[in-house]
Amino acid sequence: MLHNITMQTTQNIKAEAIILFNTILATKQLYGMSYIVRLVRGDRYFELKKAEHEKLPTFGTLTDSYEYKVKNLITWLLKNGYLTITNLQYGSLGLTAKAYLLMHSEEELLIEAADLKTTAENRVLADSLKRIRKDIAEKEEKAVYEIFTDWSMQKLIDEKPKNVTELKLLAPMSESYIDSYAHLFLKAIEMAKSESVVQLQVLLQEKVKMPEYQMIKALFLSGYSIEKIGKERQVELNTVLSYLGDLHKTGEIDLKPWIQQRVDAPVLHKATTFFAQTQGTFQEALQVLGLDYETLRLAKLYVSKVEVREESF
Repeated sequence: MLHNITMQTTQNIKAEAIILFNTILATKQLYGMSYIVRLVRGDRYFELKKAEHEKLPTFGTLTDSYEYKVKNLITWLLKNGYLTITNLQYGSLGLTAKAYLLMHSEEELLIEAADLKTTAENRVLADSLKRIRKDIAEKEEKAVYEIFTDWSMQKLIDEKPKNVTELKLLAPMSESYIDSYAHLFLKAIEMAKSESVVQLQVLLQEKVKMPEYQMIKALFLSGYSIEKIGKERQVELNTVLSYLGDLHKTGEIDLKPWIQQRVDAPVLHKATTFFAQTQGTFQEALQVLGLDYETLRLAKLYVSKVEVREESF
């Protein structure tokens, strides 16, 4: 199944792709992304288009996978030519020749683990767009897919148009709907980033109060190395660093002196300058700077914004 927590760079998702292909074929390539996701995740809390769909061999086979990861997989399969939209009005999914070839080959289907993840900003935006679509559908007395399909919504999330002109070029819905409701979509896109930052800050502040975080904090402040902390707590070094990173971002500890000891000053300056001045992504840094993963991770942490916690008096 799609791994909900993974440190792998790539993942073989052929088994999950075949499940999706078979489900799409079994439903005669008539249904869109949300419906297919609900079938493979075994969602019985919505009205099936046809009762026999619950009896499909693939019904519930991806129950253990998060909904957003299955949707991200479908999006990746669309972008990479394994699936296509057979009906733009309904967003129906169909298989391409590339999908049929994969089904009958012995080859793996490798995907970057990052492609199965969704940023907090995109999750907030998806929720906002769903609410707006539902409100418009009720006002217009239409089905939600008649306003815009799931695939059109994904294009909005990916492209994030900044004005009406860009929205019309993207054409996720009819021009009449754009003329009437563009301000709602553009506002949602504008607000998603700030809302997601606030949500993440609140969640992180709560998370670092957990006992395991506080234990690792105490060990670190007592002078334990990350290697010794890992041995003491019986966790991998990567996990220790992840915990320390969260503690640093919330102002519980200051990792900057520790990072300065672990990374040569010229290298740290080079990497932190890249992240601070270019706002480049981690993948871009790997390609441009030619530094190792751990060095870049520490450099990015070094320039990360620290939210100083509020003490209770």
